[in-house]
Amino acid sequence: MATPPFTRICLLLAGLLVTLLAPTTVRGQGTDGVFPEPMDWQAFQELAQPLGLTAEQLSAMEPVHGQYLQEMMTLRDGPITVFMDEEKSIHIPGPGASQEEVRDRVSSYKAIHRRIDSTERNFFDAITPALGPSQQERLQIARDWRERQRRLESTWPWIRFAPSMRRARIELRPLIKWDNLDAQTAAEMESQLATWEANRTRLVRELFKQRLEGWARERELDAERGPVELGGPGDDQEASWEAYRQEQLDRHRIAYEDALKTVSELRSHTARGIQSIVALLPDRSGRDFTWRYWGRGYGLNSGPGVRSLMVKTIKKPPSEDIDVQAIESLLLEHDRAIMPHAKKMVALIDEDDDTRGATFFYSIDESEDSPLGIEEAKIRKRSLADARRLQALLGGHTPEVFSRWLAEVDELDGASSEPTPPDGGGVAISITVAEPGDEEGLEDSGFFGDTASDAEAMEMFGKAPQPITSDEIELLITDLGIDEDGRDIVEVLYETYAKSAMEVNRSFESSLRSAMIKMAAQVGAPGAGDHETFLEMQKSMDRIQQKARSDMEQLDNQLFEDLVLAVERAEDQVILRWHRQARQRNFALGSGGMMNSVMDMMGGAPNQGWKVDLMLELGQANLEPEARRTGLEALRSWHEPSTEAIIRHAEVGQQVSELMNGMIALQMSDRNSDEFVENTRQYMTRMTELQEEQLRLKDEQLRRNMIAIDAVAGALSVDDAGRLRTSYQIASYPMIYQDPHAVTDHLLASSRLEDLDEATRGSIHELQTEYDQQYNQYCDQLVEVFEDMPSFRGVGFSMGHVEEHEKKKREADRIRFQRDDYSDKVRDKLRNLLTEEQVAAIGGLKPATTTTMHWPQF
Repeated sequence: MATPPFTRICLLLAGLLVTLLAPTTVRGQGTDGVFPEPMDWQAFQELAQPLGLTAEQLSAMEPVHGQYLQEMMTLRDGPITVFMDEEKSIHIPGPGASQEEVRDRVSSYKAIHRRIDSTERNFFDAITPALGPSQQERLQIARDWRERQRRLESTWPWIRFAPSMRRARIELRPLIKWDNLDAQTAAEMESQLATWEANRTRLVRELFKQRLEGWARERELDAERGPVELGGPGDDQEASWEAYRQEQLDRHRIAYEDALKTVSELRSHTARGIQSIVALLPDRSGRDFTWRYWGRGYGLNSGPGVRSLMVKTIKKPPSEDIDVQAIESLLLEHDRAIMPHAKKMVALIDEDDDTRGATFFYSIDESEDSPLGIEEAKIRKRSLADARRLQALLGGHTPEVFSRWLAEVDELDGASSEPTPPDGGGVAISITVAEPGDEEGLEDSGFFGDTASDAEAMEMFGKAPQPITSDEIELLITDLGIDEDGRDIVEVLYETYAKSAMEVNRSFESSLRSAMIKMAAQVGAPGAGDHETFLEMQKSMDRIQQKARSDMEQLDNQLFEDLVLAVERAEDQVILRWHRQARQRNFALGSGGMMNSVMDMMGGAPNQGWKVDLMLELGQANLEPEARRTGLEALRSWHEPSTEAIIRHAEVGQQVSELMNGMIALQMSDRNSDEFVENTRQYMTRMTELQEEQLRLKDEQLRRNMIAIDAVAGALSVDDAGRLRTSYQIASYPMIYQDPHAVTDHLLASSRLEDLDEATRGSIHELQTEYDQQYNQYCDQLVEVFEDMPSFRGVGFSMGHVEEHEKKKREADRIRFQRDDYSDKVRDKLRNLLTEEQVAAIGGLKPATTTTMHWPQF
């Protein structure tokens, strides 16, 4: 599919590192699409939307769903685990396999799917008695939808994330905004969908069967033709790779000929379904529906958040002064201008799907002078022109991030910031600012830097050191016993510091965004190789981060120098030094840069307890000043060695980053030369030494922290010690406790609502007590699993480590899945206890969206 350049930067970065670190990586989450994920509570409710279930019905179905999950987990821990272990083994049927071996493998796979089918059929049968007559009639919609989902999610033996399969999985029903339809249109829509979904179910069943037949044929081809050769050391590398790629692709297409035809037919069937749906909708709704499909299936959007901002403004004008009709007219012009180009892009991508099949082999040309690149440029040019027109219509109500983006484009290209006529000039920038995705209702689609996922992606490239927080200043005031007069002085100093720190962060973010726009423009540009682009990007990001760090350190130094003048007692001088060392540790931990951030994502020990600053952690434990002073005394000998170790770790990390850059540069040299071989050997030797030192420093600091925690806890009361240990555990495992599904805070906020009746307050208290207990059990189980999980970073990693890691990973996946599902059910129970106003008062109870960025990349 057409990949936006910002996304291509991320893929480039990950791809280069995967190539360099390939020996330390393994396969992904779950079962890698070999088998479908269990139907969790959220997934079930999406499937059940056509039934219109009441809260009482959902509550009655919870025990049945719990039993279903238990059966699925038993299946996962049994036959599925055996199959997956065999899948990762060299003993699975390969070239030369007998027909009996191949039949047995396919038979085992089908048997597991039959058990999954039976388990889910029983689940739907079990909930039927709770349904009304009309709901029972519509239950088949959910059954068939789940069957299609199940068979399309489990893409074995194809690659799970093959682009063609991403498009084949798209269902049209959830893309329709049913609440906006009148009764007659809704009925006509249901009639169209009934025929469309019946044929889709038939095609999906055929595809499932044909994939397995293709796998058997693939084994035959391997036996007939022998292994695919990549070429020898003296061969032309590019030609060898092209021959290897073409042979693999040819075998794939021959083996899966029938299955690939069915995928193409599924895509054509979806296109016909879209046409029939759009024909039933008003013009604007039809256009919105089409963009939702293009966004989800092809990663297309109408430019850098321009259309989404128009739709959002029309729906919720920021002021009565906004000419909504003018924006509606602009939206119509915008769509009429760019949708023809988008249709051409869809056709080109579909053609690529037919060529590539269900593989990841790159075939589509996205360069600027390619057919796809030409259409992209036309969309960008028009979108930029319409962005300026929109800015003129919004005036002072233009979102800041949108205006900043336009200003940065002007700065890069020297273009006028004045509104551009519809058919006038403009600049074709090589970046799609809005990330591809679902574009929920279009009005909520994200603009670059405006969503959590974008923020996390940007952090991978580096982040500015965080300033001292107001809570940390309050701790410092308490630790030093500063009186009211002194407090006023400190608060004035901190106010000045905070304002300057805000400017440092603003400058960092602006520089980072500009650098990314420039780098994105180079991706795929003539004469610019991926390695060169990456190295230049790495240097730019490091310069930006080092500048922010230097500026923040200067602010810190000035603040502490001013504070020293206000501190007279020698003991207070020592405490002030401890706070300053905490800042030094903070700077060191945040100085890794882009390369180290990505390397950490590639694999590392889940226990991050070595990073935890125990002095600051004491402040998170809600201790009384006396108890905190006792804890600080117990930490007296901890500060100096901890600061030295963490600073040294940062220095080694910088050396690792520089070494990685050298290894990437080395890939651009003559690989057949003796110099290349010798340099590679030296790089690997030095990398081994540095990684060993990093692991030693982490282990030493972790032990130091554990000893210090025991010492501090021994000096505190039982309750205070318990809170401190809990706080340390949470900080040590961010991938466990940074949980978007958790409802702890919502339950606490609900219990504090003033307009609750006693019965509801009692129900919330009971729910909160039960939830805290069960949730903590799940978290403790995850901590135990991660404690025993070997790291993928370091020397001496063996296949035994891989097998143990996979085993622990599956166990963690199961626990996390159960925890998320439990949290989702409690969220629904809480929503049913509250009024809409009360739900809004606690910040809403929207379904959680899980992100894997906080989890180890297995």
